[in-house]
Amino acid sequence: TGSLTGTSQRGLYAKGTASGTAITVSGIGDTPSGTITGGTEGIRAETQGGDITIQNLASVTGGSGAGIYARSKGGNLTIEDITNITSTSGRSIDAFIESDSSNSEISTGNLKIDSESGTFTGQVYAKSDSSGTIDLTVGAVTMTQEGIDAIRVIAGEATGDVTVRAKGTVYAP
Repeated sequence: TGSLTGTSQRGLYAKGTASGTAITVSGIGDTPSGTITGGTEGIRAETQGGDITIQNLASVTGGSGAGIYARSKGGNLTIEDITNITSTSGRSIDAFIESDSSNSEISTGNLKIDSESGTFTGQVYAKSDSSGTIDLTVGAVTMTQEGIDAIRVIAGEATGDVTVRAKGTVYAP
C-alpha cells in the first residue's frame, strides 16, 4: 500500500462475508511502508472465520475510532511490524476473535500482535473467545485518556496461553 486517507470515514475497510475468506493488508518491501488514516478507524477488517493479517506498515491512524479495528469469527488474527499506530480518541488497536454463537462452536484462532519497536498512542485491546493463544509484544504504549488501561487483554474460558511483553515504556495517566 502507499497512502490511503478516509476523511470522514475509514481509511481502509475490508470485510470477508463468506466463511473462511482471508484478509491481508500489507506494506510493500522489506521495511514498513505506507500510511493509512481514517476519520473513524484507520483500518477496519472483519471476517466470518477467515484469517486477518495486517502487517509491514509505517503508520495507521484512527480519528473517532481505533487505529486498527479487527474482528474474526474463528480465524487467526495477526497484527505485526507496524511502526506507529495512533487513535486520537481511544484504542490504537481493537482486536477480537469471537466464537460463532449460531452453532455454539468455540473457534480455534490465535491472536498475535507483534510490533516490538512500534509506538502505540491509545489503548492496545486484545480479546479472544477462542481456544487459541494470545501473544502480545508491543513497543512504547501511551494512553492519553485518564482512567483507561494502556494495555487490556481479555481471555475467554477456553483460551490457551496468554503472553504479554512490553519492550518500551507503557504509560497511562
